[in-house]
Amino acid sequence: MEHSAAVTREAEQKHPAEDHIQIAAEPERVTPRPSILIQLSQVSYLRAQTSHYTIFDRRFLSVYRKSFGGRARQYWIDLALIDSTPHFFVKNDRHSLYTSGGMLGLCAILTLASLFSRMPWYAHAWSPLTLLSLCAAVIALLVFVHRSQNLVRFHSQSGDAVLLEMYNNAPNRAEFETFGRELVQHIQAAQRSDRRKPDQKLGAELREHRRLRDQGILTEEVYAAARDKILRRHRQSQMKAPAAQAPAQPEPEEDSDIIEVTVSNGKWHTSVSGIDLFASAKKGA
Repeated sequence: MEHSAAVTREAEQKHPAEDHIQIAAEPERVTPRPSILIQLSQVSYLRAQTSHYTIFDRRFLSVYRKSFGGRARQYWIDLALIDSTPHFFVKNDRHSLYTSGGMLGLCAILTLASLFSRMPWYAHAWSPLTLLSLCAAVIALLVFVHRSQNLVRFHSQSGDAVLLEMYNNAPNRAEFETFGRELVQHIQAAQRSDRRKPDQKLGAELREHRRLRDQGILTEEVYAAARDKILRRHRQSQMKAPAAQAPAQPEPEEDSDIIEVTVSNGKWHTSVSGIDLFASAKKGA
């Protein structure tokens, strides 16, 4: 959780091509002991995964994840760089569900056939097939539950990368909604109290993505897409700044689009760019 100037300079030297955004050095935050505000723990037994989320110091979010057979991962995120709008992501593995239903149907047909023949199911020649279909149905159902996801995601503001994933309504709906409201409120409060300029904030978000990429939280593809979006927004802001400072130039008048109608001495005079349309009629008169 400590920001070291030496680590920052070393990371920037590794990626010289990404230093398009000039950022002033930020003072190092010294927090002897973080103040924990609210916590949420989620345990998924089917996925064998445990997650802990902690909001501390009114500015940061700590994420701790541990999966079965894998090492524990812990990282923190600056709340001021997160988009406060949650995104709901639902994914169902229909192929596994259809496979499970088909295997259960086959198992039921073989079982009914053994009942109508007045013989125990294990005495039939297809009894191994019945056991295999039942095992395949159970395995396909477990795969369906494992691959199906009902998540709530929070993206970064400019990079639009997924920085936070939580299981929806876990461990229960009341605790999840309470933590979700507190998280959104702290994100908005951190953004209001953020005194960094737009370019500095873009640079801080770029460094945040780079740090998470180095920790293995973000993949190389996700980091590259977020970096391109941040640099594109930086170029757009740089292009808008000179345009806003330049004085507005009067638009040249086009002769074919300007038609003036005036009344002089009780007569109508129609002209295009100062050319009297009735000049020939006046000479004839």
